[in-house]
Amino acid sequence: MTENERLLDSLRDLANLLLSEETLDSSLHRVAHLSVRAIDSCDAAGVSVIDGSEVVTAAGSDASVELIDQIQYSLDQGPCLQAMSDGRIFKIDSMAEETRWPEFSRRALDRGLTGCLSLPLIEDGETYGSLNLYSTSGHEFTAEDEKSGAALAAQASGPLSNVRRYEELGRIASELSVKLDSKVALATGILIERHSCSRDEAMKMLLDLAEEGVSPEEAALSVIRSVPAGNQ
Repeated sequence: MTENERLLDSLRDLANLLLSEETLDSSLHRVAHLSVRAIDSCDAAGVSVIDGSEVVTAAGSDASVELIDQIQYSLDQGPCLQAMSDGRIFKIDSMAEETRWPEFSRRALDRGLTGCLSLPLIEDGETYGSLNLYSTSGHEFTAEDEKSGAALAAQASGPLSNVRRYEELGRIASELSVKLDSKVALATGILIERHSCSRDEAMKMLLDLAEEGVSPEEAALSVIRSVPAGNQ
């Protein structure tokens, strides 16, 4: 199987993955393992993600990945962090000759790393992390490897972007729920006072209004607005 065929095979697996119900964690681990399978020069791969004000390793093909990543995080330098910061690909052909991140290069070389390719994970103009491909065999990453890596990175960006969207929607829904709950509570109290009824009976009155084509919030507001200004 040629490298292009392995890449296409990997991308098909990823497409199926995105249609499945796998978690973000398992999705990113699959991307890391598929990167090793699809790219000859890649001996290990990992996904780093931006988590608030920190960068963390969300997935790795083996334990060596996090060790290399932690060197970058602790020094605040390296191709992984640079790829996220600049939103473009960074490559190290020879760790022994690298001068842009000297301390990282020295420590990574001590760990047996010979080369690196870091690709930003970008979706809708926002950077969520990076896909990091590591070589320990002395093989340099080629232009074809960059294309293959970019295709895999594009697939990894989707799940991360979706999770961020879900988190934002969840936050908005939570805020709206708090606001709605306070209005419903106030309206329920008004109905209990007005009709000398139980809480359940007051809630049923609000639900009856909502069933007539009025949203729960509108039903609650109509009850609140029905109280004379001086009595609210």
